[in-house]
Amino acid sequence: NITALEPFTNYSCCIFAYTSKDSWSQSCYTTLTLESAPSTAPTDVVIKLLRNASVLISWTPPSTPNGVIRGSNIYVFIQNTSSVFRVEGNCVNYVLNNLNYNQPISVKVSSNTSVGEGPRSRIVNGMTGCPAGMFYKTSSGLCIRECGCGEGQVKNYRDPSTGATYDACVPVQGDNIGIQSIKSSNPISP
Repeated sequence: NITALEPFTNYSCCIFAYTSKDSWSQSCYTTLTLESAPSTAPTDVVIKLLRNASVLISWTPPSTPNGVIRGSNIYVFIQNTSSVFRVEGNCVNYVLNNLNYNQPISVKVSSNTSVGEGPRSRIVNGMTGCPAGMFYKTSSGLCIRECGCGEGQVKNYRDPSTGATYDACVPVQGDNIGIQSIKSSNPISP
């Protein structure tokens, strides 16, 4: 018995036989050890906002798969709920659609061989987008609504997490929008 071999690895072995007259023979063979579950987790997990309330989750396969990757599990955490999505084969991305707007999302990914599931990746956090139309996302993650202050400016927007309404007429540059004053605590309907 040979022990402590790596899973899903080719090993070659040769046997030499010597006779008393200095002649010899040899027999060699190569064998592949059995698969095992991955030893390492997927890496480089990224949550990318696609459009509105859809995100693309992508990752790099495990560095030590210990076999043929047959699929991956995507663990999604949104508020107090969790879901698991499975992709088949060696796919390294998944699109989540129809999420709530302006919502925190957390994700972990694991990969599977025919033997079982490997460890899960570190948790990655992201945010879904704003509704389509005249909404903008600030660098702090707020969705704001343009109500007409002029081209490239925003007026009367609300923080969806608190419902506070703000009155400002400031230029929009990228995703940096300044808050000038609080108008009321009544939310503006989108």
